[in-house]
Amino acid sequence: LASATFFGLLLVGLLAGCGSGGGNSGGGGGSPPGGSGNIVSGTAATGDPIAFGTVTLKDSLGATAFATTDPSGNYSFNVSGSTAPFILRAVPKAAGSVPLYSFADKFGTTNITPLTDLVLYEALGRSDIGTVFDSGNLSKLTINAVNSTEKIVRDSFSAQLIANGL
Repeated sequence: LASATFFGLLLVGLLAGCGSGGGNSGGGGGSPPGGSGNIVSGTAATGDPIAFGTVTLKDSLGATAFATTDPSGNYSFNVSGSTAPFILRAVPKAAGSVPLYSFADKFGTTNITPLTDLVLYEALGRSDIGTVFDSGNLSKLTINAVNSTEKIVRDSFSAQLIANGL
């Protein structure tokens, strides 16, 4: 039961970061405390934090910015002058690691996890997220597409959690 409870809490945390940075889809609540309101920040994690990994943020015009995660997997970008929406890629430091992706339609908290990666994969019609990231063509990634796909993913996992008594 303890491992099932841990899995349930982990699932909620992993899904909390996908979608809108402004609170539409489990993102943060607008600007961070003491922040300017032009920040996209969050945590990159696979269950464990992605420590000292590289996070790349790409805006809808193809402009990119880079950040290195701290030991807890936290990252932050000042997106003043950038054009939303944003796609993010986190690459763990270990050689051969698989990148993870997430999406933000505006500033706020956007986590990057295996489940945010799954949501984008599904929202893109099971297209390769890396190809979309590299191309910079974010036209298929609308907040409506991401939110509806996130709901499907949440509902799919909810059935499993209920079946396991959580």
